Amino acid sequence: MNFDRNIEKGRFPQRWWEDERLKTVQTMDKGEKHLVPFLAPKIYPLEPLDKPFDETELESRFVSAFARVLSEHRQLKVYMESCVKCGACVNACHTYQGTGELRNIPVMRADLLRRYYKKYFTTQGAILGPIVGAERVTLDGLKEMYYYFYQCSQCRRCSYYCPMGIDTAEITRYGREILVQCGFVSQFHWSVLTSMWKTGNHMVITKPGLMDTVEFLEEELKEETGVDIKIPVDDWDAELLYNPSSADFFAYPDTMMGVAKVMHAAGIRWTISSDIIETGNFGLFLHENTMRMLNKRLIDQTFKMKDCKEVVLGECAHGWRTWKMMTKTVNGEWVDKKFHYVHLVHKLIELLDNGIIKVDPSRYEGMRVTLHDSCNNARAGGLIEEPRYVLSKILPEGSFVEMTPNREMNWCCGGGTGILWDDPESIKLRIALSKNKAEQYKSVNPDIAVVICSIGKAHNTFIVHDGYKSELDHVKIKGLVDLVGDAIVDFPFPESKYAKS
Repeated sequence: MNFDRNIEKGRFPQRWWEDERLKTVQTMDKGEKHLVPFLAPKIYPLEPLDKPFDETELESRFVSAFARVLSEHRQLKVYMESCVKCGACVNACHTYQGTGELRNIPVMRADLLRRYYKKYFTTQGAILGPIVGAERVTLDGLKEMYYYFYQCSQCRRCSYYCPMGIDTAEITRYGREILVQCGFVSQFHWSVLTSMWKTGNHMVITKPGLMDTVEFLEEELKEETGVDIKIPVDDWDAELLYNPSSADFFAYPDTMMGVAKVMHAAGIRWTISSDIIETGNFGLFLHENTMRMLNKRLIDQTFKMKDCKEVVLGECAHGWRTWKMMTKTVNGEWVDKKFHYVHLVHKLIELLDNGIIKVDPSRYEGMRVTLHDSCNNARAGGLIEEPRYVLSKILPEGSFVEMTPNREMNWCCGGGTGILWDDPESIKLRIALSKNKAEQYKSVNPDIAVVICSIGKAHNTFIVHDGYKSELDHVKIKGLVDLVGDAIVDFPFPESKYAKS
């Protein structure tokens, strides 16, 4: 039976997992900087090693970390034991589709952790060992696990195809958490978490830097609209706390300016907090205790506000997933009783439906607009029809074009969990991970792609202006609130931002 042909068709021969090509790691010597484990220094609350250790210590540390994760997350044991090797996940994974590496098939990536589960946490594996696929932990084995676990974007698309309901994204999360306890972490992810603890955001923006940036954006708003539109900072008497992505002050200022336009037109007294200008939470990707503490750090900001009625989360997909799906789980039911939190998209719907802001859809006449369903918004956060509803309010009829597949089945852009590495060796990998998304863009040929996610904006910008520039360079990546702000009738339309290239 031809292995390759059946892989392509999503079918597997019996005992496919014994294929000889799985016994070697084919690409670990390519030199991708961020796919080489980084022995991170200690930083609270993470505690990876700050010095090398021998493999005996490695084994005990790994088993201890694995046991703790199993005790805290019962579903991981179910995922470890319930896979039937049916292969339904093969053609669902953009990482495998892009790289063609067998270990990037979700089930086979999960097996890199499952082999250790069998060895240390099942009687069968402890007695029979390799006969049942159980293996002892080694340094090379963990390097291999690290290499492939950091190519998974935790998009969860494969879980929609799995007949057993296995969520590979959760396996990746917990596997990365175990790796952290053994000292293995991506240097990029580590630098982001370090920045978050030091400055309250991913972009290392200090308060003086924030105030300078806000002043600059206010000047830009004045020049663009002729109106004094403010971006309030630390107004503790405000009724609404807006929690942006820090990238909106650095890489995507049109998003922050769009928010300011919307709030000004709606007459809302709002503010941002200089202590934490970050919806994103990289703890979600590799360390739950970090996720909990960063989530609590934002919650604490509301206690400074006397009249805060609402917290609005900005355009960050994994940040929204953390808030919606994890906040009560990791910080308690009391959170819902303290304040109301919604996504910015929900707030836009409220303002549009109640006529509080008025828009002119004709401003986008002649433009083809599509929507990228960010994985953590759609598959993991339930934010699916809402952005389409907003687009129906601000676009002329016939301007919106759907990509196929879409909604829960949409292809991941390839940047999920912060796979935004910019060293030359990793660029090839990012292009490979983006292949399916690029094909979707080519099929609809949009002028504008709406992306409600900061990581997504960064990676989709890479797709259209770098990775697949020759065919997609004309596509503009925009946030949803960018378009809403520019459609508000109170302000002139900034035509230069939408000029076709």
